[in-house]
Amino acid sequence: MDSRLRHPSQPVSFRKLPGVWNLAAAILIAAFCTVESVAQTNESQPKRESVPVRVMGYYAWWMGDVWKSTDLSLYDRLIFFTLRPDSSGRITETHGWPEAWEGLIDAAGDAGTAIVPTVAVMDGALIRSLFTDSLRSEVLLKEIMDLLRVPDVDGVHLDVELFEEGSAAIRDGYSSFVEALDVRMSVEFPEKDLSIFMPAFDQSGIFDEIRLAKAADVLVVQGYDLHWLTGPVAGPVATLRGWKGANWKSIVDRYLAHGVPLDKVVMAIPYFGYEWPTESDEVGSPTRGPGQKITLIPVDSMLLPLIQISALDRIRQYGGVRDSISGSPYYVFESEDGWYQGWFEDAVSLREKSVFLRESGLGGVAVFLIGYDGGRLDYVLRNSFR
Repeated sequence: MDSRLRHPSQPVSFRKLPGVWNLAAAILIAAFCTVESVAQTNESQPKRESVPVRVMGYYAWWMGDVWKSTDLSLYDRLIFFTLRPDSSGRITETHGWPEAWEGLIDAAGDAGTAIVPTVAVMDGALIRSLFTDSLRSEVLLKEIMDLLRVPDVDGVHLDVELFEEGSAAIRDGYSSFVEALDVRMSVEFPEKDLSIFMPAFDQSGIFDEIRLAKAADVLVVQGYDLHWLTGPVAGPVATLRGWKGANWKSIVDRYLAHGVPLDKVVMAIPYFGYEWPTESDEVGSPTRGPGQKITLIPVDSMLLPLIQISALDRIRQYGGVRDSISGSPYYVFESEDGWYQGWFEDAVSLREKSVFLRESGLGGVAVFLIGYDGGRLDYVLRNSFR
């Protein structure tokens, strides 16, 4: 691959971003409309130099051909989501990558946008089998190196998530795996980079932030699900401040305390939200059950009818409110079976996050997922984050 098609002709270091309520329903809708017109690293090995990643975006296989109507030039890097290995370490679930996605790969190249596949492991038993068994780990390493041999692919993204308490063996095994991958990439693919997804707060205990930060070029840190789908209370999905420490400031402080260089940290922002059944209309009300995922506008994807609720439609019907503490918008309404609250992100809340990003010295932002806004937040990416 000629990397000059996508990146500056000379490799450069990963850089920081440049320095740069109540609302009536009509006002909130107007705000949306204006958006349309965001083993330790072997020190003897040569370390890859990162490309300047400022705005990243996850593109999910279930979004189909939405990329054809997407301004890919808004993104420095596309993360194709997702490929998955089996218990042997072989990557068996590819969703057609790369053959079925040659059009997307070519379009990214034409836009000057790098593209990388995601290798995701999110099952507890699978995580244990892959990262505590050297033979399975070696198989997965070889599989990932084969992914990197695909023409016009600029690296790889790892997404390991454990939703239960882990062990020291998994923690050490996963760190050693990432370090081994880093060394092999430095030798065979020094022009390609390694990014890894990291939790906001490591409740599983399997992430060694210091070792992983040394091995990876970019850490994509989860900036969402601070109130989650099955959570006990309703609230902002991507909290900027307040809310008993479940916020971006606390996340950044945690990584800073671990000695992670903040210019390596890219915060993932949600282009989705949740609507919960709640006990009352009060902010932070306890939930009456699991919520439903919502998007800014109706989304045409292969996951329908799982995503049916449009935040804009709800705002038009019930009006909107902005939480002055977190900066996030929400709506409240009462149905026959009780109260509901929906929380999401809009142009205003994302602009506030861009200010926080610059002031904190973070390395960038990653959209999850491209297409969930129907392009209505492109203006924010272009003018606030870039």
